[in-house]
Amino acid sequence: MVVVENMSAQNIDKSTRAIHSDAVVITDNHKSFNMINKRMAQHHAFTLPGERSGIALPWVHNMIANLKRDLLGNHHSLKDNWLESYLDAFCYKVN
Repeated sequence: MVVVENMSAQNIDKSTRAIHSDAVVITDNHKSFNMINKRMAQHHAFTLPGERSGIALPWVHNMIANLKRDLLGNHHSLKDNWLESYLDAFCYKVN
């Protein structure tokens, strides 16, 4: 997990540089993920209605829900400059 400033294609491209080019990447069909196609051997993008989105990427939805619970349960306020540290700590606990 990484903090992304916004969903621009440039920011998404920069934050996904660490992903190996042979990896299989599954995303929603957001236009910001279009640049991934140029670097990844396999990029599967698809769109589902909102009520079915958890079916396609269940681990993503579970991790986001668990992260929210973790942050709300452990921190009374969140500072923007520490967001990456919060994510790192959460990922460490999950692993």
